[in-house]
Amino acid sequence: MKWTGVISDQSSLLQWGPNNGAMFTLGPDDEKNLNGNKLFPAGFCSIVNPYWTYLLALDNGASCFSSNDVANLLGQDSVKFARKYDGGAIFCKRPVRRLEIFSFNQNPANHQTMQLELWQFDNLISSVTLKFFQIGDRKQGYSATVVPGLDHKYKLSMTGGGDVSPDWIIEFSDPVFGNRWKRDEIDLVVAGTFGLEIII
Repeated sequence: MKWTGVISDQSSLLQWGPNNGAMFTLGPDDEKNLNGNKLFPAGFCSIVNPYWTYLLALDNGASCFSSNDVANLLGQDSVKFARKYDGGAIFCKRPVRRLEIFSFNQNPANHQTMQLELWQFDNLISSVTLKFFQIGDRKQGYSATVVPGLDHKYKLSMTGGGDVSPDWIIEFSDPVFGNRWKRDEIDLVVAGTFGLEIII
């Protein structure tokens, strides 16, 4: 994703890139966003690619919203509002981070998809398919946009419930958040780890 620098309401403020991975999220000091700004409507601190609709189920639909829903909340035309965000976006009142899974021995012609489930209040509330990506010769795997916090849980597997390879690398968030602000955490269960629940 890239910031276009455009300030007109008639043009897109951003452009989504490949792999559905793009996101904007405010730092912890600015998350409340009471007044809003050109990019973030008041009360929202994160904007993510519209692919991540699974986040709409979090907190019984009270934390993340589609661009149509946000336009309605603001009393704006939904088509014009979506155009500002390159055709649409997911807006969240909670911060978002990246979950990266780096794989080995796969390629665009020989790979599987992964499944990420979102659980809350001991119920499966939504899920999303993680698509394989490869950048150059050495970087490959999967990525997801997630909301940090321990009031919900993620379960990661290969599509169909298969085990995740034990030699793959799972990376969450960015050390800068833990160094400057409170450390981010998620509750993650990975298939193939004998039901081990990991707080990372």
